[in-house]
Amino acid sequence: MTPKEWIFLGEEASGGGFLLKVYSGETIELNRIGVEIWKLLDKKFPRNEIPQRIAALCGQTLPTGAADDIDKFIGQLQDGNWINGHE
Repeated sequence: MTPKEWIFLGEEASGGGFLLKVYSGETIELNRIGVEIWKLLDKKFPRNEIPQRIAALCGQTLPTGAADDIDKFIGQLQDGNWINGHE
C-alpha cells in the first residue's frame, strides 16, 4: 500500500498534519500518529508491520486495541482513495 501520487502531506509544528487531494481540494486532518502512519506507508512498509513501527517510534508497547485502530485507519485511507494497493 502506497500513497496516491497526487496526495500532499502537510505537516504542522504540533506534529499533526493534513492530507490534501491536489485534484479536488479534499483534505483530512491527521494527528501525530496519523502522520507517522502516512510516512511509513510512503516508505512502503507492509501494512502488518506498521503497528510495530509505531510502537518503536513511541518507545513503548502499543495499548490494547491500538493495532486494530491502526489497521482500521489504513482501511479508511484505502476506502477514501488516499492510498494504492491491497495486502
